[in-house]
Amino acid sequence: MDDVWVQAREDTLAWAMRVKQVLAERPHTSLHITTPDGGGPAEGGWDEPVSQREFGWFIESVVQETVDALDSIIRRNDFPPDTPVYLSGGSSRTELVRTLLGDRYRLFGAGNNGDDPELTVVQGAVLMGRMQRRLRN
Repeated sequence: MDDVWVQAREDTLAWAMRVKQVLAERPHTSLHITTPDGGGPAEGGWDEPVSQREFGWFIESVVQETVDALDSIIRRNDFPPDTPVYLSGGSSRTELVRTLLGDRYRLFGAGNNGDDPELTVVQGAVLMGRMQRRLRN
């Protein structure tokens, strides 16, 4: 692949990450798509509108696989039904993730229960530390 096409791909992926972050908080945004061969308006690419609903369609199968994997882990390890699930990063702020997981689990992080999603990993580490300490005593 030519370097210009590699750069166009990297630019589009970077924009896609920004789109995901914006859609976590707003219903609509746009994805800027560039092509090195002058594709799109004014030879600089174009903006493609994207909604939260459309983004959900794009990620639904992967999110469902993740939810199924989590279900399996919880069942295999005999965790109680009220075991909290801490969400962080990725698409955890999207309505799709909150709906699919929220129907089954008590959610924390990513805007649930007032938790700061940036602190969710720290909260999980503290809980793991407490559990390990209890197991040793």
